[in-house]
Amino acid sequence: MTVNQSLRQEHPKRLPTVAAIQADTKRHDGFVPKSCWIADVKVQMGYKVRPAWNRRSDARAVPCPADRVEPIKRSIWRLMGQL
Repeated sequence: MTVNQSLRQEHPKRLPTVAAIQADTKRHDGFVPKSCWIADVKVQMGYKVRPAWNRRSDARAVPCPADRVEPIKRSIWRLMGQL
């Protein structure tokens, strides 16, 4: 079991909304992440996300840049009460 799986089991809360993650990331890290970046990070964390209505293939057209992954993860954890 990974750390992310154990955290999900301890906190069965729903994931924060994209708007909440964007506002929190802007406040704490100074940038507004794209919704596709947030979806990419959620998948990397092991959460299921539904496909966007305009998605054409299984490949990510705009994956999250490596330097933005950790701030988005911290925002998700903070909003779920894990930080």
